[in-house]
Amino acid sequence: MENTKPKGVIIFGIILILVSLSQLLWLVNYRYYVYIFHQLPEPLIPLRFLFSNSLRIVGLICGLGILRFKERYRKVTLALFWFVIITVYWKHPYYAFENHLRYMENIYAAYRLSRLMDLKLFAGICTVVACALDIIFASSFIYYFSRPKIKMHFK
Repeated sequence: MENTKPKGVIIFGIILILVSLSQLLWLVNYRYYVYIFHQLPEPLIPLRFLFSNSLRIVGLICGLGILRFKERYRKVTLALFWFVIITVYWKHPYYAFENHLRYMENIYAAYRLSRLMDLKLFAGICTVVACALDIIFASSFIYYFSRPKIKMHFK
C-alpha cells in the first residue's frame, strides 16, 4: 500500500498538460496576439509571443515529467510556478482583457457586452479573476509538491 502513487500528482500533471495544450492552441493565432498586445512596443510583441509559447511548452513537458514522477520536472515546475506568481500581472495585463472584449464585440456585432456592463469594469473583473486563478493554482501546486510525503515519490 505504501508504494501507491499519490492521485494528486496525477491530477496536477493532467491539469498542467491540458492547460498548456489549450493555451498553446490559443497562441497559434499571431495576428490576434498582436491585436491583444498592441500597446507594447512593436519589437517586444514577437519576443513576448515566443516567450509565452516557450512557457507553455515547458509546462507541457513538465506535466509529462510529473506523470512519470521525475524529480527534475518537479523542481522545474516549482520554479515555473514561482515565476508565474511573481509575473502574474505581466501575464494578464488589464489592457489585454479590454482589447479581447473589444475584439469579441467587433466579431459578434450583435453581442455587445457594453450593453450589459461597462467594458472597462468587465475587463478589470476578468483581470482580477485570471490573476487570482493563476495564483491559486500555482500556490496549490507549490504547496502540494513541496510536501515531504509527495517529494519522496519522485526519483
